[in-house]
Amino acid sequence: MSPEDDPRFVSFSYGGWDKGFYHHQSPCTLSWQSGFFITRWRWAQKADHIIYLPRVSTHNQAGATLGLKCMVGMLREDSRMEFHANGPYNNFITGAAKGSSLITADDGTGTFFEMIVEISDAIREKLRLTLFVTTKAQTTFGPDQFGSRMDPGGIGRAYVSSPEPGLVFGSADPVALALLKDLKTSVPF
Repeated sequence: MSPEDDPRFVSFSYGGWDKGFYHHQSPCTLSWQSGFFITRWRWAQKADHIIYLPRVSTHNQAGATLGLKCMVGMLREDSRMEFHANGPYNNFITGAAKGSSLITADDGTGTFFEMIVEISDAIREKLRLTLFVTTKAQTTFGPDQFGSRMDPGGIGRAYVSSPEPGLVFGSADPVALALLKDLKTSVPF
């Protein structure tokens, strides 16, 4: 079954598998051997200005869900799978794509983190601000609320910190790890 016909894979774009995404490759995206596909519709190509509004959370594969990681949601499913296949939990990615034509093999380059950073190259000229509004932060597991997902619940509920007072901070740089590092000190185990 092809990914565009598979109900398990939902794209960010409404333009379809081919027209809804554009191919991006540049001298700044060397970890993506053939470039990647990113959403064309709604805002990636049409917007003049982009403001990230990421959540502050840990993330099982990436370490943290911050400004850079939110770009992954703009990728077409084949590019998302290629990216995640280079991460530390490739076996979960392989299982999620089983029965589809998506490629989930780790290419052995070890470029998972470089690929996260390089996705931002597609919108570099439009990114104006990364704004964090933090009244709660997930400080274990992530991006899900459980360590292991099992329908309808999961095993190992994530710990959530509540900074006092809540924080609002912004940066032209999409990386802000200091807050999450500080909040992890409040995890009781």
